[in-house]
Amino acid sequence: MKTAEQLVTQAKHALKAGDFQRCAQLCRKALRHSPCHIDALHLVSLVALQQRDYAAAAQALQQALSVAPGHGVLLSNLAAAQRGLGQIDAALASLERAAEADPANAVTQFNLGMLHAEAGQFERAEHCLRSAARIAPEQAEIHLNLGNVLHSQGRVGEAMASYDEALSRNSAVPGAHYNRGCALEELGQASAAADAYRQALQLDPSLAPAHFNLTGLLVAMGAQDEARQHLQQALRIQPQWPEAHARLGALLAESGDFADSLAHFHTALTAAPNNAVVGRYFAHTLARMPELDYSPELAADLVACLKLPGLDYQPVTSAAVSILKQAPGFAALESLVPGSADAWAAQFTSAPTRTWLASELLQRVLRQSVVADAQIEALFSALRRYCLERLTQEHDQLPLPEDTLLESLAHQCFINEYAYAQSAHELDQLERVKQRITAALDRAMPVRPADVLVLAMYRGLHTLPGAQRLLGAAELAPHAAVLELQIAQPLEEARLRQTIAAVSTIDDTVSQRVREQYEESPYPRWMSLDMQPARSLRAVLRELFPDYEPSAADTAAPQILVAGCGTGRHAIAVAQRFAGAKVLAVDLSRASLAYAMRMATELNVANIEFAQADILKLGALTQRFDVIESAGVLHHMADPLAGWRQLRTLLKPGGLMRIGLYSTRARRDIEQARGFVTEAGYSADADGIRRARQTLLALEPSQPAAAVTHMQDFYSLSSCRDLIFHVQERSYTPAEIGAALDALHLRLIGFELAQRSQLHAFRQMNPGAEAMNDLNAWDRFEAIFPDTFSSMYQFWCEDTINPAVAS
Repeated sequence: MKTAEQLVTQAKHALKAGDFQRCAQLCRKALRHSPCHIDALHLVSLVALQQRDYAAAAQALQQALSVAPGHGVLLSNLAAAQRGLGQIDAALASLERAAEADPANAVTQFNLGMLHAEAGQFERAEHCLRSAARIAPEQAEIHLNLGNVLHSQGRVGEAMASYDEALSRNSAVPGAHYNRGCALEELGQASAAADAYRQALQLDPSLAPAHFNLTGLLVAMGAQDEARQHLQQALRIQPQWPEAHARLGALLAESGDFADSLAHFHTALTAAPNNAVVGRYFAHTLARMPELDYSPELAADLVACLKLPGLDYQPVTSAAVSILKQAPGFAALESLVPGSADAWAAQFTSAPTRTWLASELLQRVLRQSVVADAQIEALFSALRRYCLERLTQEHDQLPLPEDTLLESLAHQCFINEYAYAQSAHELDQLERVKQRITAALDRAMPVRPADVLVLAMYRGLHTLPGAQRLLGAAELAPHAAVLELQIAQPLEEARLRQTIAAVSTIDDTVSQRVREQYEESPYPRWMSLDMQPARSLRAVLRELFPDYEPSAADTAAPQILVAGCGTGRHAIAVAQRFAGAKVLAVDLSRASLAYAMRMATELNVANIEFAQADILKLGALTQRFDVIESAGVLHHMADPLAGWRQLRTLLKPGGLMRIGLYSTRARRDIEQARGFVTEAGYSADADGIRRARQTLLALEPSQPAAAVTHMQDFYSLSSCRDLIFHVQERSYTPAEIGAALDALHLRLIGFELAQRSQLHAFRQMNPGAEAMNDLNAWDRFEAIFPDTFSSMYQFWCEDTINPAVAS
């Protein structure tokens, strides 16, 4: 009969040969002879680990450790079994014991470091991996993973040093080249990052993430064809990768292949309907697509995108409106715009009509952003009018598919600030509805939900006397979303308005007039924002301007001033765009600031402070800033250069400015509309703006002033006021920008363009890095493409008085 030792020896040979079944059989025989034989129990655990039977492995190892409690190898293997069982704390404890038993064991220190990293304990992980590196400095894998831990802590420069050390030990490690590329990309060194990814792919062509990351850099360099090839290769390796499908969809759309683009987006959204990265690619691509054909699949994709948090829904809404107008049911409804109440009532019995009005896509479009479409406005103005007419005929119910549509229309009208036309007859009818509601509230009686919903389509409910009492009305509980939007949120803004600190007085006459405009109509009333992962200021600048190296501005924790923040959309975007940033956002209007504060809280953006101030009086601030941003503000001042000069005094030596100014060329159609409404004598109050809008909508498309009816800002009251009724405004040419920069001792870094295709076109016409800050080149380019800066000139510039030595 063989002894336990002989059986264990045979079992070791079986394990070495890969015969796990025979190894286990021999060990069981050995354990019958010697139940606590450590080597036999160890071999049993190794077989169990190979077979992923972690419970059996842990049981065998714990039995062995009862005999040899300080055995380092057994403790390390027990940690592996416990990790497989999801017992991370127990695994850490086992590895700690193993390290105590054998502190000079590099493998133990490495495994302990990796487990600490998995648990998010990066400081401990770093300590263990540095210990492993001291013990076994020749091991490239240790340096590679130390780099990963440092990278996870945002210590990108130190991570780079570890990756370089790993490659000095073994240059044939694809992961080291890949991770080095990721670090270089984060540092804004696009060309070096691309080289690192290519080196990784030479070693391992199946490394799909390297293909994917390389495509982003290639697109920025204008190498779309090569980028498409790498994306296709990534998808051959990982066919169901949602982000790769989405990025390929975006690239295909740029080349005009819209059908294939939508097919890839459909694949991505079907596989990952909750993936914000996919949704963001889709939203940005939709903004560049022509009118789309209706299909149920596309409608479902748009709904999926509109459900995702952290996206700007406006481009999605525009695409959704396009296909909604092609969907069954719309044409019949549109024909009713001038129709009678009886015609409307008859149409509601039509199945296509009811399906269209009840569609989830329509509800989300109406609730989540301003619908900028003349046909939709005409349709819902008529539907609103019909609802009001029916209510004043003493009907308790409205014959619509469901109350959801009434709620959605109330949302849309509030969001667009009641820009739809309102006739004198409608106002008389509305007064009767309002009186019914106030009478019920005065008598502490239930209100009719239909009355409240129709009133909410014409007036903000918060303007109703005693509106707070509606919040607790049981009969309105099904319509809580409308009450939240139209009562609770305005009440919260009124509360916040009282908490806003003033950091300057507002004495300038023009500043006072502008403040009054925005106190009456906070602008813009926005509902959504792209919430992309924060990146360092250096990385953002290097992506925008690859040949620029910021010299003095603190790019790790920049202090940023946003001057003229309005309702906070720009300022909040800045706060979440730049990693480590601390933002001070100021504005003239307390109403706008209160809106901004509420939205910052809703979006959980905490690295921002709001205050009331006049740019002309900001000299009272003692704080100085690494970056000062002011977009869409200076051109509304009586003396824009005086305001800009005041901001300039708040800039740290070597600091940066990002300025937004209206373009004279790009606003030619807007100037036509401004002249039209001025000549016609329309007042800048709500009624005057509504009447002017209807006149402009009725113009022949060939008339220059009619062009504004195709602009997003035309479709809400305050944005329309800002567009064509602003009390103070001027626009600029590139030459005038250059003169201002010279006067303020600022140097142009470059323009930040809305579309990548515009930048590629400019570079084709103006090769060479020096062209990016050549205003004469930009002037020539804009003369050929006058809509390039249709939003604004948005450009970065830097201090030239105190240039700092590059860090």
